[in-house]
Amino acid sequence: MPNENQFQIEYFINKICSCEQVSPELIVKTQSIISDPEYITTCLESTLNDLSENARLMSDVDLLVFYIKHWKNYRLMCDALYTSCLSLNLQRIQYNFSQEEKQIENISVTSQRLWETILIKSLFSRVTKACLNAIDEHRNNRLNLDPNIIKDVLNIYSDENLYILIKQDKINRTITDIYIDCFESQYLQNAQKFFTDRKNHLRTDELIEYLISISNYLHNELTFAKRYLPAERSTYSDLTDILEHLFFFGNIFHNVWNDLELLVEQENYFQIANFYKAINQVPRIKNVVVELIETEFYHSGR
Repeated sequence: MPNENQFQIEYFINKICSCEQVSPELIVKTQSIISDPEYITTCLESTLNDLSENARLMSDVDLLVFYIKHWKNYRLMCDALYTSCLSLNLQRIQYNFSQEEKQIENISVTSQRLWETILIKSLFSRVTKACLNAIDEHRNNRLNLDPNIIKDVLNIYSDENLYILIKQDKINRTITDIYIDCFESQYLQNAQKFFTDRKNHLRTDELIEYLISISNYLHNELTFAKRYLPAERSTYSDLTDILEHLFFFGNIFHNVWNDLELLVEQENYFQIANFYKAINQVPRIKNVVVELIETEFYHSGR
């Protein structure tokens, strides 16, 4: 094969592997010079291996974006590659079922298998860690994270096609649900660990200040989590329960009530407003306090 043709084919393969839109003009131009399907396969494998190595040097967020892009587009890219070779099939063989034709017919299957083995499966564990790391970094205010990136990754985890590929991890532990086994369990553990540490740095003797702090924690965490956690899963509800039980421990409700009653007796409505503001973003304690106010203060005419 002339060097010029090799260069053109390598350019075409690089374009395919970038998961960018391939123009019909480029496909037609490549069709006219493809003469060896095995060279296409070899070139594709080499390019995907280079991408896999480069991906291991990416930041967590860049890796997630890279993985999402390839998951969404690699089948389309394989179809474009097949289309390029299909022209060779039609022009050179013309309905003769030769060995060469079989190679051409299988190029789509072969390219998908290479893509799945070299990128999708090999980077899966790293992507899972990157997803959890990015969320942790955001909690620590060290990363401005787009929740749609996490949402896209979690959508991939619920895809039956990925489950077929990732039935067993590297330590031969059978995976029954990728989302639960590879994300949800560790995600909830990480959240509990992080906010337990935050709670240990708060003073519970200053009740309003304590409520304001945890209200901000819960509001920020739950508002952000709601933007990426799948609605059909129980993760958001489980996260809410973990955080509320973590922060509202012991006789916290009794203390809230005592402070409220004292403020009412003092007719300190400014502080009552501040108190309500402090709990307004925490549904569990807000609902209880509102009920107490309605049943005790309103009904007694206070």
